[in-house]
Amino acid sequence: MLRNTLFHILTILGAGILLTSAALAGDGYRPAEISVVKVNPLQVVDGVVGLSNSGCQMIEPEGKFLDIEVTFPRDCPRINRKSKKERLPNIQTLTLKPGKYKFMVLNANVPYAVGLEIFKLEENGKKQKKPVFSKGEILAGYQEIFEVELEEGEYVYTGRQNPTFDYPLIVSTSGSSNADNAASTNAASADTGGASVSTN
Repeated sequence: MLRNTLFHILTILGAGILLTSAALAGDGYRPAEISVVKVNPLQVVDGVVGLSNSGCQMIEPEGKFLDIEVTFPRDCPRINRKSKKERLPNIQTLTLKPGKYKFMVLNANVPYAVGLEIFKLEENGKKQKKPVFSKGEILAGYQEIFEVELEEGEYVYTGRQNPTFDYPLIVSTSGSSNADNAASTNAASADTGGASVSTN
């Protein structure tokens, strides 16, 4: 008798757990699917710098979505060491004029919270221990906008809590910036109706 009673109680509890799980799955948040990860150029549009965290990388400075499967941040140093010969030569430098910028940071598909860190470089090229900017607890599929003021100098930026390479950032009053490049690209697209132009 007692055995039958316990069996019925466990059956009811199990059914309740299954129903609750199904309800949560139906209404719960779904992280971004890998198929929708878009590779945007590294550029500044209207003072906004777009950066996307993926597993062990930021997509824009590398120019490619590598689809690295990662479970914990501690996995990334090993992965990055093994792939640095192929990846480092393709990294682009972000160039800006001094001033305030909005960094729109996306967690494309990383299974843990990520953000953005910016470090200034010493005259000897070494990274300062304390970042000039460090924020973000962005979950997969979400993005956050951070306002950062940068003075002239050389920096590196990386994914906060998502160990990536140190991506170069140069802030200078002289020379062109990614904002200039974006404006040129947009003007060329407008002049040609968005079509590609052949010089052959």
